[in-house]
Amino acid sequence: MLSRSGDAYVFTWDEDGYEIELDQVHDGLEGLHAEVSIRTSRIITDGKKGHVHWARLNLSSTTSRTSLVTHLSKTVNTVNWREMLEYTCTVTAQQHRMGAPVLRLRDVPERRNVEYLIKRLAPIGQTTIIYGKGGGAKGWMASLIGLAVCQNQTTVSGIAATQAVNVLYLDWEADEYETRRRVGWVSRGLGMTEVPDNFFYRNMERPLVDDARTIRKWITDLHIGLVILDSLVPATSDEAEKSNPARQLMGVLRTFQPATRLAIGHMTKAESRTTEGEGSEFGSIFYRNLSRSSWEFRCSNQTATGVDIALLHRKVNSGPLQEPFGFRLGWDDVNGTAVFTPAAVDENPTLAAHQPLSWRIRQALRHGQRSTVDLAEELGETENAIRAECGRMRDVMNFETRKGPGVVANWGMVARNEL
Repeated sequence: MLSRSGDAYVFTWDEDGYEIELDQVHDGLEGLHAEVSIRTSRIITDGKKGHVHWARLNLSSTTSRTSLVTHLSKTVNTVNWREMLEYTCTVTAQQHRMGAPVLRLRDVPERRNVEYLIKRLAPIGQTTIIYGKGGGAKGWMASLIGLAVCQNQTTVSGIAATQAVNVLYLDWEADEYETRRRVGWVSRGLGMTEVPDNFFYRNMERPLVDDARTIRKWITDLHIGLVILDSLVPATSDEAEKSNPARQLMGVLRTFQPATRLAIGHMTKAESRTTEGEGSEFGSIFYRNLSRSSWEFRCSNQTATGVDIALLHRKVNSGPLQEPFGFRLGWDDVNGTAVFTPAAVDENPTLAAHQPLSWRIRQALRHGQRSTVDLAEELGETENAIRAECGRMRDVMNFETRKGPGVVANWGMVARNEL
């Protein structure tokens, strides 16, 4: 029987009590190579069971296979090693070189709507990026999302999971003790008595590209449904500003399917200090281009006991941009809790200033029609910018019926049934 464990091909002969695993499979100059591990559930000649042999094998070399058969026969002579290895090497070569199958697209079920693991925030099976300034509480947000997904919970802050899955937190920035403390504070803030036992953690030391095989094995073995990457720049194998390292990392994240991926990123110091408008991820544009959804993380009014937070949707591949998430994150040192509560982004001028102009116009028109002059003054924009943006918005129209010089447009929202 053939099964997969990460990148490894695992062949099991239950009747004989033996298992052959081929890992690190790759094409070389002299053929297809792999690391072969042979295990048994039976007692072998030395009275032990478990590990039998480990070696490097050229799968396409008859000499290499024959040499291994000879060695194994000296240890266990009751097994047809030649037949088992011939089958193992042949099937592995076929599977490895076949790659993904070609599909008739008509036969693929059509998904009418985007399916989310975290509602509105992270499409299931895809890569989402949350980026913001360093030290801006992004790790607290990642902990909240991970805990919500572990428990299939809708938190008081509005972060809502659609199903319960196992979570793997890959950490290049802190260690298990700091992350455990942060997750513990958030879990108590959610009313949990313990950190869920399906929240897994791994301290990362090497670039993700170099550790990808091992991570894929953990994803398979632990049935991981959400991988949290903290964070993009140290996870990259080279300079983050260059295109090739960014493309490699984003390509590796795709191989973690069917798990959903949530990557934490940074922005430049200059962009983190801007008082309005959109910021972008630090590093290559390919981080954003190759993600399916991208959210900017902004903070304001930070004190020793709390901070205001906004998640602003900047990029999406399917469907419209989502409305922002607004939070107040409060820390309680006495009880060791971190509590996220909902907060309106439009009521915080510092955070609202980073929203797109179209969103700010809609907020201003919620209570009735406004002139171009009034909107420009309230939003700190030029009248030309207001006229141009309103002209592009399908749900906003000019209700002023008069024409001629000096007549100022009077903008208002269009009823949904009139769109």
